[in-house]
Amino acid sequence: MSTPTKIVIGTVGLTALAAVAVILNLWFVA
Repeated sequence: MSTPTKIVIGTVGLTALAAVAVILNLWFVA
């Protein structure tokens, strides 16, 4: 894999993890 591809996948992965964390926080607080 080329480096730009790894950066894109890493960014998408981190964004997905952050979204899941926010959803779980809202779910537990609700």
